[in-house]
Amino acid sequence: MSTGHLSTAAALVFAITGCSSSSSPTAPSAASNHSATAAVAALTGSAPTLSGVSGPSDVSFPPRNEPLLFRTALESVYRDSLRRQAVQTFVDQEGTIVWTQEYLRYRVNLCSHAAAVSAVMSQIDGRGIQPTCGSATTAAFPPRNEPFDFMVQLEAKYRDGLRRTANPSFVDVEGNIVWTQEYLRYRVSGCGHASAQQRVFDQIAGRGIAVDCARRTDTFPFILTSTAAVVVGPIQAANGPLQVDLNFSGNFIILACVGTTSACVPMGGRPQRHTFNIPNDFPAGLIQARVYFNPSATQPGGNAAGTVAFTYNPQ
Repeated sequence: MSTGHLSTAAALVFAITGCSSSSSPTAPSAASNHSATAAVAALTGSAPTLSGVSGPSDVSFPPRNEPLLFRTALESVYRDSLRRQAVQTFVDQEGTIVWTQEYLRYRVNLCSHAAAVSAVMSQIDGRGIQPTCGSATTAAFPPRNEPFDFMVQLEAKYRDGLRRTANPSFVDVEGNIVWTQEYLRYRVSGCGHASAQQRVFDQIAGRGIAVDCARRTDTFPFILTSTAAVVVGPIQAANGPLQVDLNFSGNFIILACVGTTSACVPMGGRPQRHTFNIPNDFPAGLIQARVYFNPSATQPGGNAAGTVAFTYNPQ
């Protein structure tokens, strides 16, 4: 394995805003981090000091073998589905994964485009891991033209500095940078490898930008005016905890039967929070709540108004 491959990505945050071709995302964004030491030790037999490396620490980065699997699969999509012709590239698939992540680590930690490019090139030249330019508490990512320019410069570095031999690839430079980042956006949001890869391939096929896998909360209002139930939702929930909050004012006794259209579990009476589990309580998919006055309880006069909030992993 060459010394030009050094996985040191401590943070990844990106936002791709628009694209000129039909096989590019329009508005994704994300954040990520990853520790460099273990990867460097595995590749070089030593663990460098990461002085000055700091960044967001509330996200996790996938093991490098999985982005490499994605990058291999991307070749097949470009070849077999998009029917692209092979182009010559000097940066191999591993170099794409490693150095794209490292460039973005510098950018999210307040380095300019030029400073981030210089720091990555210094690493490739064996001059060690340069410190970042600051510490960011929120993720702000550069416009897509700058990572694209980095990839163009990386091609030149592999060709002229590392004297690499060009090899055929069905994925061009733009597709390389765009879809690698988009896959990683889904991964750091909580998607597994297969889910992230499928979301990217759906975008390439023109099926739109799927939501990421970060937990989200959807809140639905309701008004009860009679004994008739009101259905709120549905949400599209994946496996994991499903937190449901039933809130309303007054001395009403209100139930919410949470589940699918064919089976549900009642909760409430008074305002209540309950956590279900998918798939133990319900199968992944469409989940709703049927809200109604408890027919066994005496209710005060008037209408009842409230909300049902679902906090879940989107499917």
